Amino acid sequence: MGNRLKQVMADVFGVPVEEIQDNAEINEATGWDSLRHVELMLAIEMNFGLHFTVYEMHELITYEVIEQYLQEHGIRAVE
Repeated sequence: MGNRLKQVMADVFGVPVEEIQDNAEINEATGWDSLRHVELMLAIEMNFGLHFTVYEMHELITYEVIEQYLQEHGIRAVE
């Protein structure tokens, strides 16, 4: 069992998965800046089979919000 979302985030940000906290947010978490945010959105789309609108990308700026979005779309990010 693991946390797929945290693993995707760690891969994109180039940090150990242990550094991704439940309260992580853009411009506060290590490696999460505007460029990495776009890369994160693309990685989440690819890993979870989603497609975000530009509006959604602007709203999905914390770990908690992204996790909730995935849950609302029937995706288990924590397995």
